[in-house]
Amino acid sequence: MLFTVNDDSLFNDYFNISNDYNNVLDPKEGLTLGNMFKDEYIPYKNYNPRLLSSNNERDKELLLIRQLCFAVIDLNLKLDTDPNNRDLFNLFKKYNKELNERIENYSLKYNVLDLNYDTKDKYTWYQNPWPWEESKYV
Repeated sequence: MLFTVNDDSLFNDYFNISNDYNNVLDPKEGLTLGNMFKDEYIPYKNYNPRLLSSNNERDKELLLIRQLCFAVIDLNLKLDTDPNNRDLFNLFKKYNKELNERIENYSLKYNVLDLNYDTKDKYTWYQNPWPWEESKYV
């Protein structure tokens, strides 16, 4: 190890670690900004993020899945630096549960997004159009 730090506040300041999780954004805002934490977002020059929109019910459900997926991944990364934070872990579990429920419901209603959710009577993974193949399901 190149250095040792005995003072936790020095360590937290050095690595810009914050223990205030009142600054966690919701999944929609997080995906829009590319970051789940208000104090970690640094805008690029004059860029104004814009909200993603959907044209139909199917796209709306896919967008919700994307938002939750982003939130789960970003919270997971934050938990790597602060594994003992119960509030953050509970939020991670909440979003992860909601994500899994939405993926399962989407798979039943439209087509399978994840091989683990192929719950039809027969193997359907290879038959479905991919989400980017919009012309096939519009």
